[in-house]
Amino acid sequence: MRRRLTVALLPAVPLFIFVAHLAAPSLWYDEGYAVYVARLSPAAILAWSSRDVLPPLHSYLLALWLPLAGWSEFSLRFLSVWMGVLMVVGMFRLGCDLLSRRAGLLAASLATLSPFYALYARDGRMYMTLAALGLWSTVFLVRALRSPGRKFLWAGLALGDALTLYTHTTGGFLLLFHGLVILTAGFRRRQALRRGVVALAAAALAWTPWLAYAYPYLGQNAGYWPGRLDWRFVLSETFTGFVVGRETEGGMAAALVLAWALLCLAGLLALLSRSPWKAGFLLAYFAVPVIALAVLFRPVPKFPPRYLILASPPLFLVPAALADGGLFAARTVLARLARGLLLLCAALDFLHGTLPATFLDPARVNPDFRAAARLVQAARSADEIVLIVPGHIFPVWEYYFGPDGWAALPADPILDVRHILHYRETAPRLDALLRGRPGVWLVEWEPWVSDPTDLVPTLLARLGEERPVEEVHGLHLRHYRLRGEHLPPEPEVIPPSSAAFDLPLTLRGCRFPSATPGDAPVEAACYWDSHGTLPLHLELSARLVDDFGTEWARADGPISGPYLVAGRWPQGEPVLGRYAVPPPRGIPPGAFYRLRLLLYEPDGTAHGEAEVAPVVIAPPTRPFTGPVAAAPRRLGGLLLDRVTLAPPTIWPGETVWVTADWRVDGPFAEPRLALADETFPVLPSPGAMGDWRPGDCYHTVTPVTLSPYADGGRLPVRLTSAAGEVVLGRVTVPLTRTFSLPDEARPTDYRLGGAITLAGTRVISDGQTWDVTLYWRAEEYITRSYTVFVHLVGGDGSIVAQADSVPLGGHHPTDHWRPGEVVPDVYRLARPADAPPGPYRLVAGMYEWPSLERLPVCDAAGERVPDDAVPLGW
Repeated sequence: MRRRLTVALLPAVPLFIFVAHLAAPSLWYDEGYAVYVARLSPAAILAWSSRDVLPPLHSYLLALWLPLAGWSEFSLRFLSVWMGVLMVVGMFRLGCDLLSRRAGLLAASLATLSPFYALYARDGRMYMTLAALGLWSTVFLVRALRSPGRKFLWAGLALGDALTLYTHTTGGFLLLFHGLVILTAGFRRRQALRRGVVALAAAALAWTPWLAYAYPYLGQNAGYWPGRLDWRFVLSETFTGFVVGRETEGGMAAALVLAWALLCLAGLLALLSRSPWKAGFLLAYFAVPVIALAVLFRPVPKFPPRYLILASPPLFLVPAALADGGLFAARTVLARLARGLLLLCAALDFLHGTLPATFLDPARVNPDFRAAARLVQAARSADEIVLIVPGHIFPVWEYYFGPDGWAALPADPILDVRHILHYRETAPRLDALLRGRPGVWLVEWEPWVSDPTDLVPTLLARLGEERPVEEVHGLHLRHYRLRGEHLPPEPEVIPPSSAAFDLPLTLRGCRFPSATPGDAPVEAACYWDSHGTLPLHLELSARLVDDFGTEWARADGPISGPYLVAGRWPQGEPVLGRYAVPPPRGIPPGAFYRLRLLLYEPDGTAHGEAEVAPVVIAPPTRPFTGPVAAAPRRLGGLLLDRVTLAPPTIWPGETVWVTADWRVDGPFAEPRLALADETFPVLPSPGAMGDWRPGDCYHTVTPVTLSPYADGGRLPVRLTSAAGEVVLGRVTVPLTRTFSLPDEARPTDYRLGGAITLAGTRVISDGQTWDVTLYWRAEEYITRSYTVFVHLVGGDGSIVAQADSVPLGGHHPTDHWRPGEVVPDVYRLARPADAPPGPYRLVAGMYEWPSLERLPVCDAAGERVPDDAVPLGW
C-alpha cells in the first residue's frame, strides 16, 4: 500500500507544482520564438532552428501539439510540464537503479522542490525536454550495463541519445559521458563494450543528417560578441544555477549554494568509500558535460546554466546517497539527521526560489510582454506606431500585439550583435516610419544588443516629448508625442570650440537640451568618428566647467557606454556617446557653462580633450535648500550664509577663490567682489544674478585675482553694490615693496635689456657655500617674466653649481614689478664635495623661458658684458 501511494504521488506532486499558475507569466522572447517557429512549415521549421544552430525536435513536437491543445501560454508550457514530470520519475528510477529506493525517492523529492527544474518545467522551450530525454537515456544505460544481453535496453539507449541530440546541441556532451562509461565498463564486459559502441554509433549516425544540414549556418551565428568563456565561470554558474535557479543574488542563495556543495562533497566521499564506480559515475555525469562545454565552447562567451541541464541529476542524486546512509547505516540517528538537513536545504531552496515563481508572484518570472502589448493597445491612437528594439524580439511581440502597427529595429529575424544601430541607417528609417504620425511607442527588451548607445530613444527625444507611461516588469516602455520635425542625414550638433586628441578619432560635436534645470543631470548626446584602430576600451570624463574655469561636476565612464567598446566602432560612421553629468546643489543658472571631454584608457593613459559650449543651466524645478546661518551677512535683498576664501595667503597676480552660499529674500542690486582697487563679477556673465528670485538659494565659486602691482599686507575681500559694502574676509599678501637700495647692499650698475638694472649685490661665503642676494630694480613696467640664473663657474669655464628661479622663489616675477621697485632676490649655492680645488667665480643674469635666450647685459659704461653674465666676484 505504501509503495502504491509513493508511485501515485511521485508524478502528482511535481505535476501540481509545475502546473500551478502556469499561464500567469507572459511569454518571454524564447517562448515567443518557439511559438512563431511552430507555426511554420516543416521545412521552414528545420531552416529556422538550424539557423540558430539548434536541432528541430522540440519545435516539431510543438508543431504537432499546439494545433491540438491551442496556442495559449498554458498549452505551450504544458509540454514542458509533462517533460518535467517524466524527469522527476526518471530521477527516482535512476536513483533506485544506481543507489537504492530510498535514495531514489529522496532525489526525486529534491528535484520536485528544485527552483531550477520548476523554472524550466514551466518554460515553453526545449530545456526540460532535454533534461528528461537525457536522464531516461542514462537510465537505459545503467540498466543495459547491468544486463548487457538485453538488446531492447541498448536500443532504448540509442533512441534516447538520438532524441537528446535532436533536442539541443549540448546533447552531444551527454553522448561523450555515455561513451566514457561504456569504455570503462567494457574493460570487464566485452559484450557491453560492443553493444554500447553500436548504440552510441547509431545515435551519432542518426544525428548526422541534421549536422550536415546545419553546418553551413555554424559560422553565421552572431548571437554573441567575440570573447572567451572561462571554465571557472562555467563551473560556478552551472553549480549555482542548478541549486538556486534564477535567484542567484543575496545571502540566502550563497548559503544554499555553499550548503549544497558541502552535501555533494560529503556524498561523493561517502560513495567513494562504499562504491568507487558509482562515485565516479555520478562525478563524470556532471563533470564531462561541464568540461566539454568549457573546452569546446571557449570561443563562445555566452552561457546560461540551462545549456547544461542534462548534467544536473548528480546534484540531486549525490546528496540523496549521503542521506540514505553513505557514511553510516540508513536507519541510524545520523542518517535521519542527514536526511533532515538535506530536506531543510531543499525546503529553503523551495521557499527561496520555487514558491515565489510558482505560487506567490509568478507573473514577475518573465518580462511582461503581455502587459506591455495590452497597455499600448489600450493607450495608442490609430495613427501611432510601435517600435520594438531589438528587432529580433518580434515573435513574442507579434504573439500578443498582432502583425500590424509596429516595426522592428533592426529588422533582423534572429539576433545579430554585429548589426548595431548607428545614425546613418537609423535616422532615415525613423523618418520614413514616423512621417505624418502624432506619436510613437518604443518597447525595449535588452536593447543593448542592437542599440548599445541608446540611439533610438535619443533620436525620438530629439523629435518629440516623452510622456509618462506605466512601468512594465522586465521591459522599458516609452511614449513620445512628436513635433513633426525630421532628422537630418547627418547629426545636428554644436561643434567643439577646441579639440586635440592623439587618437584617430574626431568629435563631431554634442547636442544639449535648450536648458537644463539645476537639479537635473546635464545630458549630452555627442557623436564621434573613428578613422583608424582605437584602443579596445576608452574611458571619457565629462566635466561641467564654467567660463571662470571652475569645475562644477564630472561623470566618468566608457566613451560609448558599457555595451559598445571603442575597439569595435565602425570607421567613418557617427557613433553616439551619451553623458549625464549631475550638477551639485545650488549651481547658479546661466549660459556660461561648457562641457569638457577628456579621453583616457582604463590604465590612466590620457589621449587629449575637447570642449563644447554653451551649456545652459536653468533655475531648479524646486528651490535649493541648505544650512542657514544664525547671523548671515546682508547686502540689500541678498543674504550670505557662508563664505570661504582659499587660499588664505596669495602673492600679487595670484587668485583667491571666493565660495559663497546665497539666499534671496527681496530685491537687490547685483553686487561685485572687490580686492585692492579692482572689482570682479560674482558670475562669469555679468547680469546673470538678475535671474535670481526671492526664495532662491545658490552656491557660487568666484576667482578674484590680485593685481600683479598690488601692495602687500592684510587685504580685505569686499562685496559691493548700490546697497553698500560688506567685508567677506581678508587675505595675506606676504610682499613688501621697496624702492631704495638697503645699506648692506654693494651698489652695482648693470643694465639687463632695457628695463631691468642689477642695482646691488651681497655675497657671503665660507668657501664652501655662497649666499647671494641680488637687488634688481625695475626701470619701467616689464611685460615678460624672466628667469634668474646664478652660476658658480670653475677655472675651465664649467658650471660647478647653479640656481635658476623666477625672482623670490617664483612668487614675484618680473612682469609684476613696478617702476623704481627694488627686489631683493636670495639664492644659495654649495660647492659639490667632489669639485676640484681652485678659484671659482660667481655670475648671474636672466633669460627667457623656454627659449633660454639671455637678456643682454651692459655695464655702467654701456659695454656688453661677456656671456651676458654679471660677474659677482671670486
